[in-house]
Amino acid sequence: MKRAFDLSKAAKLLVSDPAAKDFVKAVKVFDAVSSVRLDLQSVEVSARALSDMRGHEGDSDVSSLGLALMTHAVVTYSRATHTKAVERFNVGITASYNKDDLRVHQSIVDLRNSVIAHFGSGESGWHDERVVYFENGNRAGLTTVHKRTNFEGNTIDQLLHLCSKAISYAKQLERDRASVLSEVLSKVPREVEAVIDHCIFEPFNFYDGSESAIRSFWENHRAFQESRNQ
Repeated sequence: MKRAFDLSKAAKLLVSDPAAKDFVKAVKVFDAVSSVRLDLQSVEVSARALSDMRGHEGDSDVSSLGLALMTHAVVTYSRATHTKAVERFNVGITASYNKDDLRVHQSIVDLRNSVIAHFGSGESGWHDERVVYFENGNRAGLTTVHKRTNFEGNTIDQLLHLCSKAISYAKQLERDRASVLSEVLSKVPREVEAVIDHCIFEPFNFYDGSESAIRSFWENHRAFQESRNQ
């Protein structure tokens, strides 16, 4: 028999129930770690794509795509490892970093804060914009000039290095949190179990009827599984 239960939905319904305190926390912590891992993996995909673009920075299409990928990579990395979020626990990914890694990590966060997410002055080296008054013979006027870096090789290498460590650590945290959640599930009170039993997860509805996605859900070999005799 195939069946699945939406633990996220159950946790929302039970968030104010003292009897479900451990269950709600375990679901939220496990979900946070998985969410952070997904963020980091998307950063790695963007950074690898940027790395493949090296040598073609002069192409206008490559430059525009590179800017979008770099923005995504820096902002999402910072969100996963640094930014405090109301909807997601801080899972402490930087605990896997050594002193040099932490210095590089902070430089990425600073890049996000001073250049990518917020406008910064030309001192950053990424943006340099000037208002200029010019005189050229009998012509004079005002203009603006600018230099903007769309993506930069050293930052790409730094992101790939950090992601390699962070993703590995996130996967270990995910396994640990899955074990905790499984243990909590085995001990929930009957009234909590009753709520969970009513929170049926329907892959068909979630994946909008996509047969490949539904099949992948039931055959997901990276899921945290346990064998049962009944």
